[in-house]
Amino acid sequence: RHMGYRVTMDQVHLFVAQVDENNSNCLDFREYLRLMQLHREAELRSIMNMFNALKDSSTGKLGLNNVEKAFKGLKQEPPKSMPKATPWFKGFDFDGFVKLVDSCRSELVARERKKAGFTDERIAELQEVFSRFDKDGSGEIDNMELMG
Repeated sequence: RHMGYRVTMDQVHLFVAQVDENNSNCLDFREYLRLMQLHREAELRSIMNMFNALKDSSTGKLGLNNVEKAFKGLKQEPPKSMPKATPWFKGFDFDGFVKLVDSCRSELVARERKKAGFTDERIAELQEVFSRFDKDGSGEIDNMELMG
């Protein structure tokens, strides 16, 4: 999760069972690397399946008009902005699409880290409570504001 992967506990247990060679229920570094490799391979298969399902058969590229659909199928947020179609750029080849997916996940990780694990709704609630204490609107709660 720290790296932006969304996995269920069942998926984690399945991957761990595949790499825990000595059945210790603990992962050494080599087993951890294998775990990450298995997860990345599964992710790339998923991306490839989506790419192949939506690519243009004549160009072999994923057209800009299908990028949002591909991200939806991957259960990921699409990019905020997309390149414009030009005579030189008509879509993404597989490697380009993987880079796009990875960069969107990196952006998501950066945004989520800023929220310290809280949902948007919970942050709004906390902001509201903070604002009630911050009577002078300075963005800081001083001792006098805390006391009442």
